[in-house]
Amino acid sequence: MCIRDRKNILLNHLDKGSYLDRLDAGCGLYHLGDKIGLVVFETFAQDPDNWYLRLITVKKIGEARIKELRNLAEKLVSDPVIPVQVNAQATICRLDSSKCSLLYDDLNSPDTALQYTAAFALAEQGDLTALPLLQKRFAEGDLSVRGHLGYYLALLGDDSGISALYEALDYGDPDTKYFAAWALTQLGK
Repeated sequence: MCIRDRKNILLNHLDKGSYLDRLDAGCGLYHLGDKIGLVVFETFAQDPDNWYLRLITVKKIGEARIKELRNLAEKLVSDPVIPVQVNAQATICRLDSSKCSLLYDDLNSPDTALQYTAAFALAEQGDLTALPLLQKRFAEGDLSVRGHLGYYLALLGDDSGISALYEALDYGDPDTKYFAAWALTQLGK
């Protein structure tokens, strides 16, 4: 059976059956790339009279988008650009913590760019594994590096980074000042 036939079956099912059957048909259409699936999701998610339908719709939308995100991240893990590759690994790790081993391996890479990109990705997830590497680089770095690393240290609960962000606001180059202002705002400081 070709995709067109499956779409036709699902489209016919949209007019029949219960709300949940129609929601499942919309979900199937969404997975097949048909925009009508999104219309079904949006319509059901806004039904003011049926909280259960809204709840199930949100769950179905989440599952569909997570699957889509996982598929994209799995394709990008082999991207030749290191930040893209590491962020794809981080996305997979966020979706399934048992899949974080690639990021941990990257922390021990001889490529320092790969090490720090992995450390940043782990820090954004609150993973303390990255803390020693970040603290070491923070102690060695100049103001622009310290300002940047300060954000990631603060994410992991090390407040020594906060003072570096304030220092970067006063003495950094324009890019460092911008990042420091953004980071302090993100941290609620």
